Amino acid sequence: MDEAFAEEYGFEPEAHDRWRARHVESGSPDPDAWVIAWDGEEIAGCSVGQRYGDGGWIQGLGVRPPWRGRGLGQALLLASFAEFHRRGRMRVELGVDSANSTGATRLYERVGMRERFRFDRYEKTLS
Repeated sequence: MDEAFAEEYGFEPEAHDRWRARHVESGSPDPDAWVIAWDGEEIAGCSVGQRYGDGGWIQGLGVRPPWRGRGLGQALLLASFAEFHRRGRMRVELGVDSANSTGATRLYERVGMRERFRFDRYEKTLS
């Protein structure tokens, strides 16, 4: 995920132990709802899903740069939808930086997701 999100605004790498504590050991995430795409022994991308109310939440959908542009993000997302549906969770949500350079918003719209709300973030560095 660090490599997949490295270009994201405000991204900071996270040590594996901290990531594991937040995503596996905290009790809220649902590793059974994760989908991992392998290319041989390398992870090409993954979708980190979890329960969210009576639906599902995609905490992270990432494809590493060498595997982008091949439909892997869409395949991961559709596999996540199928898993949530299998569990009786008929709504899936996620958050996105709509200005990211990977075309994520186009992907989400292509698979039938729709914007529910939007917020803008402004900042100014004071010297």
